Amino acid sequence: MTDNIFDIKKALEGLLAYEMDIIDGGDKRSLLENRANQLGGSGYRIEEFRRFMEEDYLEWMHIVFHRNEYKLYVEENPKCFDEILSLVKDRDADYELKDLLNEITKIDGVAKVLAIGIMALIEPNRYGIINNGVLNQMKKLEMVSIEHVELSRCSDDELEMIERVLRHTGNEFNKLYPHHRWTPRMVDKALWGLEKKENGSK
Repeated sequence: MTDNIFDIKKALEGLLAYEMDIIDGGDKRSLLENRANQLGGSGYRIEEFRRFMEEDYLEWMHIVFHRNEYKLYVEENPKCFDEILSLVKDRDADYELKDLLNEITKIDGVAKVLAIGIMALIEPNRYGIINNGVLNQMKKLEMVSIEHVELSRCSDDELEMIERVLRHTGNEFNKLYPHHRWTPRMVDKALWGLEKKENGSK
């Protein structure tokens, strides 16, 4: 992990671009964003979470998903999401990301990229959503030292490092500007906003 963090002005610029992208996406995009924000914390129900994952999240994030494999697995293992929610929310602080990913990806059809997204939705204060755009910005801003910009090529150790950098950046922002509440999820939104502003594509 590097000590580099991008400055607060650039971060706020990215957040603004992210919010503008939501507005440009119309009512459906706004609704999806609101539903995603409401999922984190202790108030949601397991069925609401599953429905959001299956009906909305995959379309929202443009994630390749082996739906048939997933549905068959969930039918045969109806408690799998309950177990994942408990695992993510109750895990010890020293529990390694790769161990958590290995548990979540036991669900057929759920790859590591989707697993990280699930973790970020459950615990946005601990995890950020990572996609190729976020990774590309982190490389440009010298926040991480990774040769490639394809998330699918990242090792477990690299994914762990990326998440640590997102948390570290949020913590540093909170120290410098305590009137804000920066989470890893907010940091990833700022990075994605910058990527969207630069090239206008997902």
